[in-house]
Amino acid sequence: MSTEPKLPPLPVLPLKLIGALDTMHAYGAQCFEAGRQQPEPVAQWVSVDERLPEKNTEVLIAFKDCELPATGQYTGSHHDHEGWCYPAENIDDRDNPPTVTHWQPLPLTPAAAKGGE
Repeated sequence: MSTEPKLPPLPVLPLKLIGALDTMHAYGAQCFEAGRQQPEPVAQWVSVDERLPEKNTEVLIAFKDCELPATGQYTGSHHDHEGWCYPAENIDDRDNPPTVTHWQPLPLTPAAAKGGE
């Protein structure tokens, strides 16, 4: 003898309601898939000893013995300090400019993150 409760038969639903349920199911599946997608990776600091950024690309840079990052570009030019070009306000001592130790890509702007909308 079965101990499972006896369920009533499923009601017959109007086609309009079935279409709405299909739409809700599709929307739920999209939400589920969106939740499973991996988040955008967080940029990590890269040591200049490991790898340099693509030349003339604006990146976030960190200086030796300085807690505040800046933006700059690796140009590779002998005219720039160790090949790095960054704003002059980062240079306190013209005879001893700061040394770039790490870099990371800049984050997307809000407009770029939205796809230019």
